[in-house]
Amino acid sequence: MMKLIKLTLMVSLASLSLGSHADEAQNWQESWYIGGAVGQSTLVPDGGDDWRVTDKKSISKKLYTGLNITKDAGLEAFWADLGDAGLKSNTQSGSVNYKAMGIAGVYKPMVKFAGVRPLAKIGAAKFTTKDKGDLTSKQLHDVSLFLGVGAEYALSDNINLRAEYERFDKDIEHYNLGLNWRPMHRNRSRIVENVVIQKPAPSAVYVPPKPVYVPPKPVYVPPKPAPVRVYKPAPKPVVIRKYKPAPPVIKKPKIQLIHSSLSGGSNFNTGSAQLTTRGQNRLNKLAYDIQASSMKVKGLQITGHTDDVGHDRSNLALSLARANSVAAYLQNLGINRHIMRLDGKGESRPLASNKTEQGRAKNRRVEIVIKVVRTIVK
Repeated sequence: MMKLIKLTLMVSLASLSLGSHADEAQNWQESWYIGGAVGQSTLVPDGGDDWRVTDKKSISKKLYTGLNITKDAGLEAFWADLGDAGLKSNTQSGSVNYKAMGIAGVYKPMVKFAGVRPLAKIGAAKFTTKDKGDLTSKQLHDVSLFLGVGAEYALSDNINLRAEYERFDKDIEHYNLGLNWRPMHRNRSRIVENVVIQKPAPSAVYVPPKPVYVPPKPVYVPPKPAPVRVYKPAPKPVVIRKYKPAPPVIKKPKIQLIHSSLSGGSNFNTGSAQLTTRGQNRLNKLAYDIQASSMKVKGLQITGHTDDVGHDRSNLALSLARANSVAAYLQNLGINRHIMRLDGKGESRPLASNKTEQGRAKNRRVEIVIKVVRTIVK
């Protein structure tokens, strides 16, 4: 039995090790959850030769709490009332009640099938039994290793529907269905209004070179000679004809679109709308080019995109937050906010496959389209 407990502890420590190397671990405030479930248990008690089990099926109740250490691994502790198994002999009858409590390591891979996310668990549970009536039974093991499989479906950002099957011992099986809840300490639907824009450090500001005035070299111009008078005969009479004026010069405006993009996954902090130093420098250069140009800027379309990791609604909100972060930063550099239009597409328009890290990095981007007007003289 001690070997089973040691194996469970090794699984838990492995989950903690994964959490220490996670690239994008959740905040502590949002990583824990609680849940409850009801279901049906199959109980086959042992310990008597003069009685038999008359009712193996029973209604069960379960409470559990968990901690997401990484995006796909965590720990859970639980308590369950597995119900009663009916016992009967030739002259007597009774029942035995099962209760269990334990801990398990939970693995939830980052894949979904029609919105359903699978899960698997391994852990150890301690059982207590209580006989009711005139008959007595005996549990095979007080502590037992157990395995479980199941699936979760997200009803909202913080409520999941979970179905599970757990096998504790050869005489105990458990099916259950329930809900779990995790806290959300910030409103993701209003994240655009709460983005904090950090002003660039003085050392990171792009400073354009100052123009150097070079005075023109003096050029010697010799004086013009005195005009020579030439006597010409009287001019011939000039016949005045009707003059046809030249056609007017038409100035035709031409609209031109200039595309720019912040992509590659290195312009924002991971899972955040906060610009990195590299992203700030690129926006400094873009703002300088716009202000130094003679072109008339009529509008900027700023569109955010993400990869497919995470919930669809969370990715949509994050893409719009990154677009708002870029717009606010350009406004601080002197670009008129009224000519900017913002949009977020989430994970709906990938440039590359989301099955590789390189493809997901290309899909985490903010696209900027600058609309300028040039006048063409014909």
